[in-house]
Amino acid sequence: MSAKYAFSQTLKEVRFLFCQTGAHSDATRSFLARTYPTMKKHNPNTPILLREAAGTQPKVYARYEFGREVSEELAGLSDKEIEDKVTESAEARRRCTYPADEMKIELLACYNKHYVMSVGTSTRRLFPFGVIIIIGKRV
Repeated sequence: MSAKYAFSQTLKEVRFLFCQTGAHSDATRSFLARTYPTMKKHNPNTPILLREAAGTQPKVYARYEFGREVSEELAGLSDKEIEDKVTESAEARRRCTYPADEMKIELLACYNKHYVMSVGTSTRRLFPFGVIIIIGKRV
């Protein structure tokens, strides 16, 4: 069980949302009471956030590199099914790539062997040795 919660390096944050009294969040609360110490022990630098709010449906969010988030609904699942969903999200070695058809790349300028490109709403400066600096943000 302990190796199961050694998160991927690309995972930057895990966030649980649930109701502190609702019956629909019972399995989530019991899962967290049982596994939170183990998860935190094996991932001391990864924030594991527990957010309780009245009437909230149980859900888990996993935030990866570059701000990419994946969420899973936990309502109606058993303790074991929640464990499987969290393990699947945490072990995924997800690379934060975006489909090429979403990106519209334009060469804006070329100066001093440096290229400034527009990628969607992001502007990137591509240096001759291949490092990309993102200026702006992707929508």
